[in-house]
Amino acid sequence: MFKLANLIQMSFPVPDSKKDQAKDCIERLTNVNNLANQLKESLEILSSVFTEFKQIDGEKFYSKRGMLSKYKQDNLNLFKDLKDEGIFVINILDDFNPKSDSIVNEILESFKNNIDDIEDSLESLGNSLLDFDDLDFQNKILILVENCNTNIVKLVKLVDDRAIKFLEDDVIA
Repeated sequence: MFKLANLIQMSFPVPDSKKDQAKDCIERLTNVNNLANQLKESLEILSSVFTEFKQIDGEKFYSKRGMLSKYKQDNLNLFKDLKDEGIFVINILDDFNPKSDSIVNEILESFKNNIDDIEDSLESLGNSLLDFDDLDFQNKILILVENCNTNIVKLVKLVDDRAIKFLEDDVIA
């Protein structure tokens, strides 16, 4: 038996100020995705270098540690920009009252978790990138890059399929 609440779809007019916030949030979410895709492209370059060679000797990379350190820092800076945009998104979504709106709460929590997952995987990659003594250096880097890319894809999918869609369909429309 259906509950009466399931049969009634309630809708309330959305104030223009909330619609403006939603538009700003969509713009910021688009920026998050653009930065995430730039980060993914950067990681794919590293992956191609490590897959191009059958066996990479960590000692050979030792002479390139300055370049690898700069690469690591560039990716961390790119992630910082992504995280800064993410903070704006979180602040905007917080205004949509996630405590009473389960959809906003779910998007918000997933978004925060995805950002944290990317940060953790980038930190693991960064720590391992200069660990030339590891006998499985090459495979470890490839696995960590793949882990980073998986987390980035999850974030982009969340933003495209859920966050932007929700804002366009339920707030702006």
